[in-house]
Amino acid sequence: MYPALQRLAINGWVRAEWGQSDNNRRARFYHLTAGGRKQLKQEAAAFERIVDAQGRRDSPIEPSRFVRPVKAARSGVVTEINSWTIAGIARRAGAPMDKSAGVDLLCRESAEIRSGEPIYLVHAGSETDLVTALADAEQDSGYTIA
Repeated sequence: MYPALQRLAINGWVRAEWGQSDNNRRARFYHLTAGGRKQLKQEAAAFERIVDAQGRRDSPIEPSRFVRPVKAARSGVVTEINSWTIAGIARRAGAPMDKSAGVDLLCRESAEIRSGEPIYLVHAGSETDLVTALADAEQDSGYTIA
């Protein structure tokens, strides 16, 4: 962090001064200068242009109403997560066309898991899609537990 603050100070965007912290220790305090405020506005405008170019969303996408866990079939250690299988389950749930659909992984490789614990959540765009995705997950969850 200090190299970044030094670069900002060298460019004249912040000024530093020594003072005393709340716990009576010597501390360095940084303040944004007028030039720093101008630079910040320019950088923020550039960021906004990037967001617009990539496709700004007016509001965040809310998770689906149809959510169910997929649970571990046995106890052990997760030795593999098959992303191809998980992606297939997400597609059956409605992703990527339905932006509220998909899969939230709850444990990673090398995690110790007990039988019946949730390993991921399936979010679906409709109850029908949820049932279809869960049926696929029942056949093959995409997790190898040894």
